Amino acid sequence: MTSTTTRRGPYAKTAQKKAAVAEAALAVVLESGHRALTTAAVAAQAKMSERTMLYHFPTRDHLLVAALERSDELVERLPVDRETLLEEGLFAIPRVTLGGIGGRTAVMELYNALRVESDNAGHPAHDYFRRHYTRTLETFRQLVVEQQESGGAHPDLDPDRVARQLHGVWSGLQSLYAVDPSFDILADLDDAFRRLTGQRELRARTVLGELAGRL
Repeated sequence: MTSTTTRRGPYAKTAQKKAAVAEAALAVVLESGHRALTTAAVAAQAKMSERTMLYHFPTRDHLLVAALERSDELVERLPVDRETLLEEGLFAIPRVTLGGIGGRTAVMELYNALRVESDNAGHPAHDYFRRHYTRTLETFRQLVVEQQESGGAHPDLDPDRVARQLHGVWSGLQSLYAVDPSFDILADLDDAFRRLTGQRELRARTVLGELAGRL
C-alpha cells in the first residue's frame, strides 16, 4: 500500500504542476493575447520557477498548445440548459461554445495561429489538431444523426460529410471573425448549420404541406 502511494505521489504532483502551468498560460492569453505570451510571464503567473516550468513544457509553443487545451476543457464544462440542448441539439453548440464571446476572441486568434503551424508534423500543435479534428468531427456526426432521428435534419444527408462541412464553416468563420469581428458570428453559424443540415428545406416542405392541406 505504501509503495503504491509513493509511486502515485510524484505523478500526482506532476499533473498538478502541468495543470497550473496550462491555467497560467491561458490566463496570459486571455489578458494580453498569445503574441504577448513568454515563458517568463507564464512562470510568474503559475508562481513557479521558469526552470521547473520548462521541464514540463520545454518551449513557448508547448505553452500555447497547453493554453488551447485548457480552453477546450473549460468549454466542455460550461453549464448547459438540458432542455435547450435536448430541443436544439446541434444548433445550440455555437451559442454554448461562443456565447458572450469576450475572451474567446483571444482564444480564436491563438487557435488560428496554431492551426497554421500545425501543418508542420514536428510542431507541438500538430498532434493537438489531429485529436481536435477527430473529436470534433465525431461530435458533429453524432449530433447530425440525432437531428435526423428527431426530424431536425434531412434524412438523406450523409452525417460524415455534413460533419466535415460544419467543421469547415466553423473554422472559416472563426478565421474571418479574428480579422473582422464586426459581423454576428453566432447568427452566421446558426444559419450555416441549418442550411447544411437541410433544416430550412424541411421547414419549407412542412409549410407547403400545411398550405396545401388548407386548399
